[in-house]
Amino acid sequence: MPVTRDSLIFRVTQNGDGLSWEEFFSIYQPYLFGVVKRSGITDDDARDIVQDVFVTLVRALPQFEYRAERGRFRGWLKTVVNNAMIDWYRRKGRLREVSLNALPSQDVPLADELEWDSSYCLRVLSVATQRIKERSNTVTWYCFEEHSLRRRKAAEVGEECGLTENAVQVNACRTWLRIRRLYVKLDGDFSAFSQPEQGNSDSSSEISA
Repeated sequence: MPVTRDSLIFRVTQNGDGLSWEEFFSIYQPYLFGVVKRSGITDDDARDIVQDVFVTLVRALPQFEYRAERGRFRGWLKTVVNNAMIDWYRRKGRLREVSLNALPSQDVPLADELEWDSSYCLRVLSVATQRIKERSNTVTWYCFEEHSLRRRKAAEVGEECGLTENAVQVNACRTWLRIRRLYVKLDGDFSAFSQPEQGNSDSSSEISA
């Protein structure tokens, strides 16, 4: 699936401007560092591997759009990280012969495709959620957090913040839609949100007390 044209991935591949790369680095560097660290290596070695990954990304990302139909960005990124890990293990003499399709799971932490996909999506979702939280007013976020995340009844939440049950549901729905849209804008892939949300999709306004 090709990335959406207004996504961060698209902006990095097409424009390569400093702000886009800075945002890209701020999202993916901590995530990749944590993933690599799960192999049990030192912080310094993990930083070196991640640096190698970004050197490759700077060189290879401009061509990513033309290969997007082969798979999602996160799958392509996993290949880049795996290759960097393989190079590191070879330099350390821990792997004699290894192929990308037959990585020993006890040595390379990225062999589990499901684990990689899940942790990747959670990282992007976490960034999107935090940014929307910072942009939301207190009452609106409270409705979303208590009703959508903590699964409390809308009427109960409404009593606490002086809103009707419907207002709580609308605020929660609109907040989720804003998070969804930002996720897609960061990642460029709709597949993580395959089920459409119900309710008013107008995220430009919030219902307050």
